[in-house]
Amino acid sequence: MSFARFRHALPAVAAALLAAGCTTGGLRKPSNPLEPIADPTHWLQSRDAFEVAGRVAGAVNGEGFNAQLELRQRGADSQLALRSPLGFGSATVHTDGQRLDYRSSRGETLSGEAGLAALTSRLGFEPPLASLRYWLLGVPDPSAEAGLATSGGDSFEQGGWRVSISEKATASTSAGAIAVPRRLTLERAPVRLRVVVEKWNLDR
Repeated sequence: MSFARFRHALPAVAAALLAAGCTTGGLRKPSNPLEPIADPTHWLQSRDAFEVAGRVAGAVNGEGFNAQLELRQRGADSQLALRSPLGFGSATVHTDGQRLDYRSSRGETLSGEAGLAALTSRLGFEPPLASLRYWLLGVPDPSAEAGLATSGGDSFEQGGWRVSISEKATASTSAGAIAVPRRLTLERAPVRLRVVVEKWNLDR
């Protein structure tokens, strides 16, 4: 699975174009920054094709794991990959909201309840798969009730989980600029997941 980088550095191309006497706004810093998206929560909740990649550090009843995390969303289809070189191993999960398919690093493939049970056993807890696609973008799942845990809106509670955003970054999209999580924590006793998002592609 490949993920487009959040920003593209093209110094060599820019230098070649300038040397040729060619100018283009796409390679220059814009004179006016992108306007912020007017309703960021609704815009993020309506994303049905995007990609997110980063790292997750989990702690469950005193046991910990670290893994690379990649999420690819296409409509109702979510494909989540967790890769860890030590202990945890790797797992890939595909779900369309109705069916779940699980594949381990050993090539074991299970579907439905058996797949969810295998994933739960591997992690030590049942992951919030349906809502994760929204939480990684820093917004509540619109299909369920959520409550703000802080007045600033950087923390909310949903489905028994608390989602706290400790750091944000600005992503550039075709619709404008928008703030997205850089660091966030997902908590539901006895589970604590710390996520660092390294790449976004919100226009896929």
